[in-house]
Amino acid sequence: MDGRLDEVFVGVAGKRLAAVEVHRQGASNQHELNGRTEIVLLLGTARRQSVTCHYAYITDDGGQWWTSWTTYYDSRADDDARTPEYRLTYPARCEAMDLANVGDPCWVLLGTDDDIRIIIAENGSVVASRLDRLFGTEVVETSDRARGHRFQQGAVDQQTLFALDLDDMDLLEFLGVPIEVSSPDLLDLAIDRFGRRREMPPTREFAAFVRDAMGLDPRDGIDDVFMEWNTTTDDLFFGLERYFLQPVLDQHFANRPTIDIDLFFEVAKSKTNSRFSRAGYTFEHHLEAIFRAHGVRYTAQSTRMDDGSKPDFLFPGRQEYDDDDLVRFVTFLGAKTTARERWMQLVAEAPRVDRRYFATRDKKLTGSVLRTMHEKGVWPVMAKPLIEEIYPAQQHMILSLGLFVSNVARRQSQIDTDRVHRLR
Repeated sequence: MDGRLDEVFVGVAGKRLAAVEVHRQGASNQHELNGRTEIVLLLGTARRQSVTCHYAYITDDGGQWWTSWTTYYDSRADDDARTPEYRLTYPARCEAMDLANVGDPCWVLLGTDDDIRIIIAENGSVVASRLDRLFGTEVVETSDRARGHRFQQGAVDQQTLFALDLDDMDLLEFLGVPIEVSSPDLLDLAIDRFGRRREMPPTREFAAFVRDAMGLDPRDGIDDVFMEWNTTTDDLFFGLERYFLQPVLDQHFANRPTIDIDLFFEVAKSKTNSRFSRAGYTFEHHLEAIFRAHGVRYTAQSTRMDDGSKPDFLFPGRQEYDDDDLVRFVTFLGAKTTARERWMQLVAEAPRVDRRYFATRDKKLTGSVLRTMHEKGVWPVMAKPLIEEIYPAQQHMILSLGLFVSNVARRQSQIDTDRVHRLR
């Protein structure tokens, strides 16, 4: 999928909200965001009096837009002896700012039609990290308190965005950024193949279709091929989902004098739940295809352990895990597109294995989270292109999928050698 921020926005600047900027928490009644001189690079020096402004507050559970006004001005315009200090005033009744808290990341965006948008995200949320990455502002992860409370310039002209996933797609759609399918020819093939069903195909069948249609050989490069499989799957899923969903939306909501709110949320919830469930399953199907192509034996979703856990993958399998002599060669792998609470669950699973691996596509793992994972004996595994793009400074903390497969194949060979010695 392709998403171009520069089709909608001219520029962006981000910061964390300071106490004096959040009026409801009592530190100040100024109802203003302090910009100083940094915001001038985005909004210029001319006063903007009571111009239309679109405000949003967003959390991991969703977001909402409100339309109101803002005034942008130099609060020291009448004092030539002092450095200019630019501010954005928001109204006393502003729903987005009423929800804001000190420390929440905040972004000011200038639209291509010269409109201003102010977005606040819940501090510590996944969506805040995603916005920070998409805008390139680096205000979420900074440990520099002073820097965090000053506007930092982002970028909207570096897009088309790299490796958009379904979470990114939802967020960009919320921002009003147009999303386009990157592989229209493959989408046409998918519609020809599945269109008559009037519903999305089973995930395993769909994942196999994507791999066959792309014609890539995973033996030619594990990491690159796996990355291509996943991004193209998301791309085609996005296009096919629209193909199937449009008639449903037309049936229930088009040309109606009123919209059934309960039905609207029912359709939206069903769509969202299906999307992320399917993303997780297809991710695992592509992993299995990689393992099979490289002759790596595994048991997927093995029978339930004595402790009640059900590991995603055991290499070579449950039989070796239960063998006191072979368990030292067994590799455990959890798999989920996003880490969230899943990686913590791995710590208690398959207790006979010391180190656990976790395959993921998560783009918002912080350095502190990665260190905590290592302390708990969990090692993240990702496609190398994703590591290089999203985690250049933490590459030493993440294992590439290609290296993981090589390690598993080596341990499998050790198990086979041990069995030969037993027979002798």
